[in-house]
Amino acid sequence: MDVFAIKAKKLKKSFDDFVVLKDINLEIEKNRSIAIMGESGEGKTTLLHILGTLDSFDEGDLEILDQKAAFSKNNFLGEKIGFIFQSYNLLEDLTLLDNVLMPAYIARKNIKKNSPIYQRALNLIKDVGLTSKVDLFAKNLSGGEMQRAAIARALVLDPDIILADEPSGNLDFKNSQNIHQLLINFQKKHQKCLIVATHDKNLASLCDKTYLLKDGGITQLIF
Repeated sequence: MDVFAIKAKKLKKSFDDFVVLKDINLEIEKNRSIAIMGESGEGKTTLLHILGTLDSFDEGDLEILDQKAAFSKNNFLGEKIGFIFQSYNLLEDLTLLDNVLMPAYIARKNIKKNSPIYQRALNLIKDVGLTSKVDLFAKNLSGGEMQRAAIARALVLDPDIILADEPSGNLDFKNSQNIHQLLINFQKKHQKCLIVATHDKNLASLCDKTYLLKDGGITQLIF
């Protein structure tokens, strides 16, 4: 069995005549944490969306968990890949618990009380320290609480890969540090592949490997 969660070979992505990504080659091992750094506009989010099959690419090859993958031609998202967005993307008029369960609802899983996924959601909410907020509407949560809820939501279907796009970009320093440690602890505890797009050197330093995205290319950084 292949040891890699994701293999990308010579990926290229352009918007009209502007080349965002060119000859992107990556081999990301299972159960490892990876940081992708770069200045704003270098294409970190675009690359993350391609790796998560949320966006298409123009040329190259992409394999996810030993299978060929491409935008709209797969069933990876949701059950194989969990996504954490910078803007949280919680539904404000649903409770924290309902938000965490949303991927399971979309996947038509049994989310009734005492079902395995329902219990998993409660356990994840406990792990992120939000048990006392479980019945609060998302609009009443703080930014840090929303991001912790988003982490629980990303893990509710027990995906093999977690993609996080600037997961602490909207948070203050203290909350950022808490989210960074929480992500790394989850990755290690649950043996997941974690890929974060970030400009935060502190978060990158906690990851197993760090890559720099610049001028459309990607290189590994050695600290």
